[in-house]
Amino acid sequence: MPCITEAPVTLKHRQAKRGARPRGQTRQSTLACPTMTRRAWSVLSLLLALAVLPADAQTGQPSSATTAWYTSAQADLGRRNFATNCAACHGASMFTIFRHKSSAASYYNFISGSMPKHLPGSLPEEDYVSIVAFMLSAWGFPAGNTELTADRSVLKHIIPADGRAN
Repeated sequence: MPCITEAPVTLKHRQAKRGARPRGQTRQSTLACPTMTRRAWSVLSLLLALAVLPADAQTGQPSSATTAWYTSAQADLGRRNFATNCAACHGASMFTIFRHKSSAASYYNFISGSMPKHLPGSLPEEDYVSIVAFMLSAWGFPAGNTELTADRSVLKHIIPADGRAN
């Protein structure tokens, strides 16, 4: 396995002991990484495994991604509202903006207060909520039987970073 740094490793010291090459000649290889011990690989593997878990899974707290916050019908309406009101200017960038908000309440406040750009706040509340539902769907949050509302006290518990992109 190559070193993480992809830097060639000089095997001069090994070859000199075995007399494989005349003195001064070296062979470069990226197939060995003498600085990475088994323990280092184990630690690296553990860190990578933790990095792909939702943040709340690491603390033992329930993840907001396991709760059904919206209905499938809301997500479908949100997809249509996004295509009509957002996609022309933002395309897929809104998915990234959603992902980096601290909560769904923060995202809702952002879009309902400043979008669409030419007429901020001009859409009905239901449209903004459905766009949030669409974002939740796109990030892997499950649909359920209860409709999402604009209630900030509920939206603040939905953490976009808990989800996984579909």
